[in-house]
Parts: sequence; structure tokens; C-alpha cells
Amino acid sequence: MLTQLKRSVAALEKSRELQPLFAEVARAYQSEVGFRLFTITAIDQSLPKPVRRLWSSHPELYPIGGDKELASDAWTDKVMGSQQLMICNTASDIAATYPDHDVIDSLGCGSGMNLPIVLAGEVLGTLNIFNAARWFDEERIDRAHAMLALVYAPMLLTRIFGKA
Repeated sequence: MLTQLKRSVAALEKSRELQPLFAEVARAYQSEVGFRLFTITAIDQSLPKPVRRLWSSHPELYPIGGDKELASDAWTDKVMGSQQLMICNTASDIAATYPDHDVIDSLGCGSGMNLPIVLAGEVLGTLNIFNAARWFDEERIDRAHAMLALVYAPMLLTRIFGKA
């Protein structure tokens, strides 16, 4: 993970372009947690469509920059309202939770984890990790949560620069 941190610092020293920084975050998560699909979203409740994808491991399926509304559902209540992580550890859990479950399934993902990125009581965004069924055990969950520290700088810089 130290290598990814060094690369992140080097990327920021050279440019205001945040995609290389998000890519380093993804590399760190791949190394420490593992994923088949990884996305980062920003959430700004002041906008009519408050959710924007900032980074995606599969931009052809989940394009960067698209805006969408927040649904009124159990996911929103848990992740946004209660500011708790959401874990789906089976394909049936994913099908019940995500409208795009067919795309998720096509990538070989049978489990998913959404971590809210919270600063001073406000959800700035979510980190979304998908992998094989029953992938997220306590160790991976703890590791993923601790690694959220890597996401705060690019998330806040996105707000400052107005773009990812």
C-alpha cells in the first residue's frame, strides 16, 4: 500500500487531474481487498441529480461522470441515512438490492459492499466494491473500511476542482 500512497502523492504533485489518484486508490483496494468491479461515487445533496460516478474499473459499463438521482430504498436508508456500510454476500442479495444486478452478475460478481465516505456527519460519496459470492469476510471488511482514508483527499479535491 505504501507504493500506492507514493504514487498518489506524485500524481497530485504533477497535476490537478484526479483520475490517476483514483486509479491509485483502486490499485490499493485491488491489492488489499480484491475486486471484480470497483466504483467511486460523489454525492452532493444540493443537486437535482446528486450522485456522480467519479471512477470505475469498468468505464465501458459504468461510465465516469454520469449523474443520477438517489432512489428511495433500503440501500439509501442504510448507506445514506444511517451512514452504515451495506453488504450483499450472495447473488440473490445483489438481485434484491441493485437494479443493474444483471450487469454485476455478468462480471462474475456474487457479492457487493458499499462504504459511505462520511466527513463530519455528511456522506460525501460511496466506495463500491464487488467480487465473488461471500467474498466479504470480517478481515476484508475491516481492511476496506480502514483504507477509506485514501479516498478523502481525492473526494474533497473533486469538490474543490468541480470535477474528477
